[in-house]
Amino acid sequence: MLNRFLLALVCLFSFSVFVLAQDEDGIDEDYVHGGYISPVVKFSSIKNDFACFIGLQGGWIIDHQFVIGAAGYGLVNKVKAPDQVMRFYETRNNLYYQIGYGGLHLEYISEPMNSLHVSISALIGAGGALFTEKTWADRAHDSEWENAEKSYWESNTTAFFVFEPSVQIEMDIRHNLRLDFGAGYRLFSGANGTGMRSSDFSKPELRVGFKFGIF
Repeated sequence: MLNRFLLALVCLFSFSVFVLAQDEDGIDEDYVHGGYISPVVKFSSIKNDFACFIGLQGGWIIDHQFVIGAAGYGLVNKVKAPDQVMRFYETRNNLYYQIGYGGLHLEYISEPMNSLHVSISALIGAGGALFTEKTWADRAHDSEWENAEKSYWESNTTAFFVFEPSVQIEMDIRHNLRLDFGAGYRLFSGANGTGMRSSDFSKPELRVGFKFGIF
């Protein structure tokens, strides 16, 4: 995991040097700056079960094309844990995955002045996964969950590294609103434990989002 984290830092450094070098070489000294925020829905799977992630991404847009920002996502539907997990934790109640991750968001927008264009992005970060008897939505309606389950779900949390490249097609709806839809791959590394393998979480995904901002 450390080697991958160092590689991510090298990529970020190289990107920053490239942007600064353009300014110093006089290629384009008059950068136009903007920014956006985007709610995103991702459709994927965990093991062989459907999984839906919802989150936000956003960032600073340099010269209409280069984006540096942040993104974060969480699993929102119920994905049942394997039976072996319930046996391991000695419970007859169903257990469900809870997953959240986020980190650095990098993006390149091709032909940004066209009403229909392509963008390439990557999320580099970390996250956590655990098993619970109640999902976050269930807990919102149960005031007793904190005392009853907190010690349990804190004891089975695992952390992981995540790298998530994707390609999107973007469509201008208004001057400050864009629709994007695309596909990517969610790569987790370092997740381990009973019922938690990186290969169970590393899956292709489809995504759709709306970008609100100054482009």
